[in-house]
This record gives sequence, C-alpha cells and structure tokens, in this order.
Amino acid sequence: MCLPWSVLSLLLISDVRSRITVVVITIGFFWTLVQDYLQKLRHVNELTIGTWFAEVLFMMQLDGAQLPELKCKCLTLKLHITKYNLYGVASLLRASPHLETLNIHMDVEVNFVQCRYESSYLRQGDNIDLESWISNSVFPNLKSVNIICPIFIGMCRTARHDRLFELSKFLLKNAMVLETFVIMVKRTRCSLCSRNCVSPYSSGLAAKLLGCPRPSTNFMMSFHES
Repeated sequence: MCLPWSVLSLLLISDVRSRITVVVITIGFFWTLVQDYLQKLRHVNELTIGTWFAEVLFMMQLDGAQLPELKCKCLTLKLHITKYNLYGVASLLRASPHLETLNIHMDVEVNFVQCRYESSYLRQGDNIDLESWISNSVFPNLKSVNIICPIFIGMCRTARHDRLFELSKFLLKNAMVLETFVIMVKRTRCSLCSRNCVSPYSSGLAAKLLGCPRPSTNFMMSFHES
C-alpha cells in the first residue's frame, strides 16, 4: 500500500475561544491547501499534528516554500519521530516563535510503503542534520516540554529512537526560558521483546539530556513512571 501525499493524516486545530476542530485531507494539490490552511489558522492558540503533516512540511521546505509565522502557544505532536518528519517538525517550531508548551505523544511506528516519487523527496533527509536545517533558531518563549511514551511502543528498537534524543537535545540548547522538561512512561511489557523496554529507554534519555548544554538557568527535568 502506498500512502504518499494523497492522504494526509489528521490535523487537529483547537482555538481556545471557539474550540474549532479541523480535519484536513488533501488530495493531489495538497501543498497549496496546506499553505492556505496555515495562513488561515496562523492565529490559533493550540495545534495538534501527526506524522504525514510533518512530512509534507518537510517536502514543501525542500522546494523552498515559506511558512507563515504562527501564533500557536501550545503544540502537540502525535507521531513517531523519524528522520523524515523530524525536519518538518523543526520547520514548524521555527515558524512558532510564540510557542510556550510542546507536547510529544510518541505514536506507534507504522511502516508504510512509500511510492518512488515520495521516496525521492524524503531521501533528501539522509544528508541533512538538524542544526543546519534550522540554523540560528531559538525558542524565546518555550517553557514546557512534555514527552509521553505509550505502553505499546517498541522502545527496544533503540536505534530507531535517536531522532527523539536529537530533537530533545536541540530543544534544550535553543529554549531560552525553558522551565520544565517532563518524560512520562508506563511500566508494562513490550509486545515485541516481552520486557519493560520503555522504562530503561526513557530513563536513559533523561540521563543523557541532563548532560546536554542549555541556556535556561531556571530549569527542571523530571521522569515519571506509572
């Protein structure tokens, strides 16, 4: 099955005042639609995106598309961070200078078969690093980062989760007034390895991040397990 650009996953936009929910499904000419929606919704306070939307943003940026400045103060990512959607996420963060809260809900990794045309775009991410992709970017208002690891995700595949560490380290380095960085996990058995692999990975992630440079002096990292 090929799920390239013709199907864009759920995009949920919630306005604090009107609590508007918008579901966007783009077909064919989705780039124009995505840009149009970003323009129209640039004043919303809360935004939730998924994997495919982040990948679309990455491909748009590769073609030189400019994102409008977003007024979003609370951004929720419901995705499994990969090398392909990471740069879309980074582009969205750069376009959100008013962002105060970032929630990362680690989703199940789904391996869709990509068509050749889509893969030719996404492979350009192989030779890009996060620092060069959005160089000289800072997050002047980001105060809270929350990472939520679900019980069913296979954290035993540690090599596949390096992008989460890469994004977390980048946030610590460039969030000027960060106050809290929270990692929340549930103690349970993994369906892949039959062990509690979520806890060791997440606690290890927290330990590595404590050693990363950060400009914020009023900062607290916490790890919660239930």
